[in-house]
Amino acid sequence: MVAAAGGEVGAEAARIWTDGEGRTVEGVPLEVQDDRLLMRRAADGAAFAVPLERLSRADRGWVAGWVAASDWPGRTAVTGVRVEVELESANESRYRTENFVFEADARLSRMVVGNFGALFEGTLVAVDALPLGLGAAPGAEPYRTMLFATREAYLASGGRPDAAAIYRQTDRRILVPLERLGVRRTSSGFSYDRRGDNRLLVHEITHQVMHDWLNVLPIWLVEGLAVYMEFVPQQGGRFDFRGINLRESLAGRMGLLTVRDLELVGPERLFAVSKAGWDAALENDSEVAARLYLSSGVLTWYFLHHDGDRKGERLREAIQAVRRPGGRFDVSLLVPDGDEEALKEAVRRACRAEGLRVSFVDEPVP
Repeated sequence: MVAAAGGEVGAEAARIWTDGEGRTVEGVPLEVQDDRLLMRRAADGAAFAVPLERLSRADRGWVAGWVAASDWPGRTAVTGVRVEVELESANESRYRTENFVFEADARLSRMVVGNFGALFEGTLVAVDALPLGLGAAPGAEPYRTMLFATREAYLASGGRPDAAAIYRQTDRRILVPLERLGVRRTSSGFSYDRRGDNRLLVHEITHQVMHDWLNVLPIWLVEGLAVYMEFVPQQGGRFDFRGINLRESLAGRMGLLTVRDLELVGPERLFAVSKAGWDAALENDSEVAARLYLSSGVLTWYFLHHDGDRKGERLREAIQAVRRPGGRFDVSLLVPDGDEEALKEAVRRACRAEGLRVSFVDEPVP
């Protein structure tokens, strides 16, 4: 397979392609060059090219995931983030990077905004690079974040005391205290410490850049992708999907020095959890909620790195089913032949290679 610039590709099976007018053709995708998809028609073997803009939304999503999978797992990076000052005063400031707007109740330097802005821009690029065809690039409106000089101001504006940051889906804004960005007040203003732990903020940025998917994907996958992104080593806008150490990531998330044994919710039980059930666990049972998050993150990691072709193919197909007219997430694609026990054993085996012993709990979940 190739990146959008073009080149040779690996063998793919024939599939049905649909254009914007509903016409279909069966063909084998070969490569993407200059915003065109070259394919071989199944009926007669003839090669021909189709402009990507003529394909249906579902097929464009499939192509995006297919292209991303060509270099999966890989690395992503943003450098030299440019900052535009739109408004600046002692109590109200607004700064813009390419895809994000930051509204602050304090004055910040461009260097400070550029430093933490790299984390936001880098997360956007990293999520878009997942081999799932999510299309995380923003539309006409930039992503917005509200920054608070004090934790008290964060809480007064709707922040949760138990959360380092929150994504407010109603107005598409992240709320976060500056201290959680590694920004510290000094005698001369604010400084940035890039050594801080930004994993939970990456979680919320992932939700933000996936906003259009939040109500159409199952809750286990919405949260699973956000937890998975916490696992990815990142520094200064650079994400390394090849460098994931699952055992260390889980220990860090669980607040432990190390972890060996892991109890997970079984796949079929996890697949059945509703958004309301998830929220109820979050509010009423912290132990169950923690297990739901960990189980979702580990299962997402498995589908992206160990399932099938190790390039997320089955998960991509299940997600892209949403784009079809009247389509829904097709969870059946994730359990070949409906054999949950085989899926459990595959997850155990993948985790065992990471030094983890996995058991699946049978307790009921919401």
